Amino acid sequence: ADSNVTFNIPTKKVSAWADQSDAGSDVAESTSSMQPLRYGYDGPSDKSQIALDGTEDNMDSDSEAPFSSGELSFFFVSRLEVDNANNQHLFSMNRADTTVFTVSYKLTTITATATGSANQVVSSATVPGGGVTEWNICYCQLKKNSATNFSVIMSINGGAESTLSGTFQNTDYSTAPFQIGCTQAGGANTDFFGGYISEIIGYDKAINSDEKTRVLTYLNNKYKIY
Repeated sequence: ADSNVTFNIPTKKVSAWADQSDAGSDVAESTSSMQPLRYGYDGPSDKSQIALDGTEDNMDSDSEAPFSSGELSFFFVSRLEVDNANNQHLFSMNRADTTVFTVSYKLTTITATATGSANQVVSSATVPGGGVTEWNICYCQLKKNSATNFSVIMSINGGAESTLSGTFQNTDYSTAPFQIGCTQAGGANTDFFGGYISEIIGYDKAINSDEKTRVLTYLNNKYKIY
């Protein structure tokens, strides 16, 4: 949220958030009433943050996601405004109106769900301390064990990993555009995220433990969350 964000200074409304890598995974929202707000303060360690209202704010990728390896690794620096006991989707990838990978908040947990053809692999991690309304660094990974077996791995604030493995068929996410702030059902946006995001980092691979540690160290040195 501290760079590559296009926003209106008087209204704080965000129309685009550009990817800083070469992948071109930019997100945007052209409808003013659905645009989140950017604040240059009050984020973790008083850094900038993007606020989503939990009602209709969201941003969509302006191209298909560049995730073709069949494996994913993501880091989210975020928190909920209010935990209302509903699933609130921070991130979602959808293909042909089928949700294939989501990260959602509910009560004291953050859950990553991978959905294949008639199969799901779900892993959840319990948020420590003040819960999901406090700033957290969420890490989630989809790792390929074989052609049809995957693991979903979760951890919060560098804590122990929660892993669940199962049968899974999708191996190419490159035709699955993604959304920040909601998911889809029946062709309509739903389960909106009401809260704040400061940074998202994604990889088109299952990163190793050393790579994970380097990213967590960078994020925690920057935001001082745990």
